[in-house]
Parts: sequence; structure tokens; C-alpha cells
Amino acid sequence: ESSPAIAPEFNLLFIGVQFGLFTKQGGIVALDLRTGEKRWESISPQPMTSSPAYYLKKKLVVIGSADRYVYLLRAGDGKLISSFQLGGEIRGSCSFDEKRNLFLCGAFDGNFYAIDMNSGGNVIRFETMAPIHSTPLVLGDQVIVASLDKRIYCLDLNSGSLQWTFRADRRIFASPVMFDNRIYIGANDGRLYEID
Repeated sequence: ESSPAIAPEFNLLFIGVQFGLFTKQGGIVALDLRTGEKRWESISPQPMTSSPAYYLKKKLVVIGSADRYVYLLRAGDGKLISSFQLGGEIRGSCSFDEKRNLFLCGAFDGNFYAIDMNSGGNVIRFETMAPIHSTPLVLGDQVIVASLDKRIYCLDLNSGSLQWTFRADRRIFASPVMFDNRIYIGANDGRLYEID
């Protein structure tokens, strides 16, 4: 279920994996972009269906797991820098807020989390009414979060307060994208929504 992330300066591609073995359930692997050979891997006790995210500024790979942890690894060699436990498994990818030094992600406990990358402190925790499968979209001082509760939320990253919400007709697994000052997102009702 994972999609790759790329770190061009290391010539690496990162991908979350899951295995059908009792002692080897999941992990993340780094592949050489030129040869396809494995450069490093990190094994997890649970599948990693989350897509890794590469944080260029700090040269970190961030990935969530079914074990409810988010792992921060050094991109060049896969060394574990830190891990943070959330309230549910993480299936979407994380995003980054460089201004406030946060990583942002949703979890299957229905909460959106903004976590301080240095302390691991929970800066924002916003509860939706269903699991979150998509990747948050950072837009300046705001973040757009989609949930399986059929809603899209806009939160203020300074205060954590709700700015606005939009309701689709069915669940939303997709991740929002921004183009030409509009937010675009698909939902299970077969529609692509364009939101001001």
C-alpha cells in the first residue's frame, strides 16, 4: 500500500513494506536509485503500509506503522533517531511544518496529530469522527486534513483551532492537493471536489 519517497542527494528511494512472516511483519527499505540494490532496511514488528516522507531540511525519513508508532530515521544510513507513539495505526504519510518544526499525521484512532520533532511533545491533537487515511496538506499557517468521516478540516497550526470544514457525500481516503489557490480532493462518492 506504500508509495515511495525519494532523496536525490543520497540517490535513494524509500518504501514501506509488509511481509507475510511471523517474525518479520514490516519495515522500511532504502534502495539505490541507480542500481535498485538495497542500501539499508529497518524492520518493524507490524506492517508499514504508510508511505514514507522525506524531510530534506533535516535529512530524515519519517514513516508510520501499524504498531502505532511514527519512526524518524536518518536518510543516509537508516539509523533510528526517535519514535513517537500515537493513538492508532498510521496508514497515510506524514507532512512537515518547517516554520514550527512539526511533523503532522493522522491516525486510525480518528485523531490528527502535530508533534514537535525535537521533544516529541503533542502540539496539536484534533479529533475527527472516524479514522484518518490521508496525508495532511500544509498551507502556510493552516493544515488541511481529510477523514473517513466524510469531512475535510482546516486547522490553524498556531492555535490548533478549527477554521472551517467541508462535508463530502462519502468517505475520503484521498489526500488533498493545492493548485491555483484551490484545494482538490477525491471521495468515495466518485467525485473530485474543488474547494476555495
